[in-house]
Amino acid sequence: MYRNMKSIAKSLGIKGWSLLTDAEDKLYLSKFDPTEKRNDDEYRVYFFITEEGIQIVRRFVMLSSKYKENIDVNNIFYKEAEHILYTYYEKFSHNHKYEYVS
Repeated sequence: MYRNMKSIAKSLGIKGWSLLTDAEDKLYLSKFDPTEKRNDDEYRVYFFITEEGIQIVRRFVMLSSKYKENIDVNNIFYKEAEHILYTYYEKFSHNHKYEYVS
């Protein structure tokens, strides 16, 4: 999955995003703001992959690693992450198995 995300980002001409997991094994895309001199502002977009598609569940920027602020859906970094995720789903959704709960 990591390799596929990287190749999609590269093919879309988008740089700087990494696929990571947090302490609770939740997937997210991460990018540090390249215009920030200290490179402290980290953009994170958490998501799930379901049978219906990609579901973005959280989106925020950690400003100077101290506090969080929601990312507007019109933010350039959010749009990049969204584009990577939706393109990934279009190309690789067949690689995922879904559990059905009854």
